[in-house]
Amino acid sequence: MKEIIVPPDKSISHRAILIGSLCKKPLKIKNPLKAGDTLSTISCLRSLGIRIEEEWGMRSAECGVNEIIVYGKSWKKPEAPLYCGNSGTTMRLLSGILAGLPYEVILTGDSSLSKRPMRRIGEPLSMMGAKFVGDYPPITIEGGDLKAISYKMPISSAQVKSAILLAGLSATGKTSITEPLLSRDHTERMLEFLCVPIKRDGFTISLDGPFEIEGGLEIEIPGDFSSASFFIGAGIILNREIKIKNIGINKTRIGFLDCLKKMGAAFTIENERLICNEPIGDIIINPSRLSGIEVSPKDIPIMIDEVPILSILALFAEGTTIIKGSSELRAKETDRIKAMVLELSKLGARISELPDGMVIEGGYPLKGAGLYSHKDHRIAMALSVLSLKVPGIEIEGKEWADISFPNFYEMISWFKKG
Repeated sequence: MKEIIVPPDKSISHRAILIGSLCKKPLKIKNPLKAGDTLSTISCLRSLGIRIEEEWGMRSAECGVNEIIVYGKSWKKPEAPLYCGNSGTTMRLLSGILAGLPYEVILTGDSSLSKRPMRRIGEPLSMMGAKFVGDYPPITIEGGDLKAISYKMPISSAQVKSAILLAGLSATGKTSITEPLLSRDHTERMLEFLCVPIKRDGFTISLDGPFEIEGGLEIEIPGDFSSASFFIGAGIILNREIKIKNIGINKTRIGFLDCLKKMGAAFTIENERLICNEPIGDIIINPSRLSGIEVSPKDIPIMIDEVPILSILALFAEGTTIIKGSSELRAKETDRIKAMVLELSKLGARISELPDGMVIEGGYPLKGAGLYSHKDHRIAMALSVLSLKVPGIEIEGKEWADISFPNFYEMISWFKKG
C-alpha cells in the first residue's frame, strides 16, 4: 500500500495567518501551506504593517513550511494597492478585517481574480458601516465604526461568511449570519479554538463584538482534503490501494467522500483525532467499481472544490452522473462547469452542461487530445489525473497547480511508475 502525505490545508492556512493578524499575542502556525495563494495573504498583511516570521525548510513529502509566527495588531495604512494574486480567499477574508480598520485600501488581483464577483461581500460589509466600492476587483474599502448586523446569506459561501465574522470582531453588538446550507466552518472552529465565544444554532452562527483575540497559542495545519481528492480519484480509476495520512476530515469538507460512497467506492477512515479543533484522520482507498449518481444542490457547499475531479470519476462510472446546484463553480478561478464540459468533450466524453451543473454518461471510450487548464489549479490537476488513465492527453497551463499544490506533478508521478 502506498502512503501519501499531501500539502497542508490551504483554507485553514489562510485563516490562521489572517486571524493571527488580529491577535494581541503572537500566533505560531505549524505546517502552513507554502503556495501562491497563501503567499499572497502574507504579502498583503506585511504591506499593512503586520510582522510575519517564516522558517521555511521545504519538505518534498509535505510540500509545506515548518512554521510561521504572526505578530498582530501593528496596522498601518499601505503605501500602494494590495495585490491578492489569484486568491479569492485573500481578497474576501481580508476585506472583512479591513472593514474594521480606519484606512482606505485598494485590493487588486490577477486577470482571473479580476473576473470574480466581490459584491457578495460588499453588501454585508456596507450594511455594517464600511465603505465598499467595486463589484469586481479592483475594489476599494474604507473601514469605519462597524455595527453588528443579522444577515441571511442568499447563497452558502464560507468566504462570505468568514468575511462577515471577521468584521464582526470589530463591530458593536451581535453579528449573526444564517446560511441556506452549511458551508465550510474552518473560521468558526479556529475562532472557537482561540477562545472567541462563537454561538451556533443550526445554520446560524453569531458572535458579540467588539472582541479582541488574545492569541499566544499554536495552530497546527492538517493535510488538505481538496488536494487529497486528486490522489483519491487517481487511486480509484487506476485500481491502486493507497493511504493518505493526516488529512482534515471536517464534515463540512468531505462531501466528496459521501458522493464516492454512494457511487460504490471502497474506503475507510482510521486514526481519527482532533487537533486545534479540526478533525483529522487517515483515508485508505481500495480498488472499486463506480456507478453513476445524482449529486443534489445540498451536497455542493461541502464539496465545491472537488466537482472537477468528481466529473473525471463519473467518466468511468457505470451509468449517468448528474451534478446539480453547482452554479458557484461559475464564479471560481474560471467557469469550472463550462471549462470541464469543454475540455472533456474534446476527448469524446458524453457530457452536457446544465445551468447549475452537468450530466455525464460514464463507461464510453475516450481518446487523447490537447487540453487547457483555463489557468485554474483544480482543473489542471483534475485533467492531469485523467491523463494517467487516457493516453495522448497533453495539458496546456498545467503549471497552475502551483497555486495550491507546488509539487503535485512530483507526487502524482508515482502512479505512472506503479
